[in-house]
Amino acid sequence: EAELEPRHEPATSLSGRSEVLGSGAVSWTLNGVKGDFSARGHFHEQIQSRPRFVNPFVYATLRGDGFYSVAILTVRGTVGFAAVDGRMWRVEKMEIAGPTGDTAADSRSYVLHLLAGSERQTLAGQLSERHVYSVPIYDGRRRGTVVAGQIEEHSVSGCVNDHLPEALPYS
Repeated sequence: EAELEPRHEPATSLSGRSEVLGSGAVSWTLNGVKGDFSARGHFHEQIQSRPRFVNPFVYATLRGDGFYSVAILTVRGTVGFAAVDGRMWRVEKMEIAGPTGDTAADSRSYVLHLLAGSERQTLAGQLSERHVYSVPIYDGRRRGTVVAGQIEEHSVSGCVNDHLPEALPYS
């Protein structure tokens, strides 16, 4: 059994996709043995009729105390949102260092340019790749990472996925 306690209102990163980040609680029973744990959590639902994983993207989902963000970098720009200390922002631009290969890199620089109404702010930090994996997509593989790091004063963890990175405008 799993529960997610949202830390912001549901947000849309792409058309047909809704996402909520927050705190999760899990209870389980396996062969009569019970256990539980809590962790940062993420829920998303995506409804679409066109094929997925056709266009290149970098997908970054990060969460920490007072910081929850989903940003997607494409060849056309960036979409996403950030809930920072309880305030929702639209991600105007994400800058991230490119992946370095199939094993964990020391770190990747990360910058979010945010907009709320007419107010702008820029948040920067470093993300350390803790685990690198890949999943098969059509005739290739999509690189994924579990990351931890710091965005300004916020300690964060999450995932950064790079699909067709050779076509993307990394910083």
